[in-house]
Amino acid sequence: LFAQDEIQVMEHPALAFVRGFLGDVTKHLDDDEVAVEESVPLASSVEGDLRSLSPSDVAPLTVDGSGIPSPIVICGVPRVCTVALDRDASAGRPRGLYGNEFRMVSEEDVLRAVTVFPEPRASNLVAIAAPSPGVGNYVEVVIARTLLTVFLGLSGACREARREDPSTRVVMHTGNWGCGAFGGNKMLLGALQCLGAMLARVDGVVYHGFDASSCSV
Repeated sequence: LFAQDEIQVMEHPALAFVRGFLGDVTKHLDDDEVAVEESVPLASSVEGDLRSLSPSDVAPLTVDGSGIPSPIVICGVPRVCTVALDRDASAGRPRGLYGNEFRMVSEEDVLRAVTVFPEPRASNLVAIAAPSPGVGNYVEVVIARTLLTVFLGLSGACREARREDPSTRVVMHTGNWGCGAFGGNKMLLGALQCLGAMLARVDGVVYHGFDASSCSV
């Protein structure tokens, strides 16, 4: 499977180390403090920050134990490449690369779809949990929780981006969040993302539709 998480890590390899690091740290958490073993490689400035955090601050979860959204904002992640996911028979991917189509393409054609940047580009990423798959109409509590999830994630992103300069312009790039394997409704989730961005005072939204039908919504 080659979906959002896998694509992000392929384009931002440093994310794999972030996840591994958080796992190392949270293995040593107790109820009162963060216990970091000497074997865990930490820059001195980062180590000092981590020792002052509570377990909920560093647990690598986008939803807490009670189901309340706890988005994670990761700033300045080097993006080293981009991967073409579109359908292109001449490039060896007649049905694209997304999802399960990835396993139908040869390694050579996958590498052909990768464009490496001459210099890494910094990405600011918001990790938020999409609504769980369900059947039937959306209920009010799910819609409200989804909007809260988007709002909290984007509020955190705006706060980080404007930490030094409150006038910094923040633009959100997004797409059909929660509408792949989870089967979410493109129109509703697209509207909730835009509404959440407005409430969080994001300056602009760039919506990347997966195909023509998404763009028409």
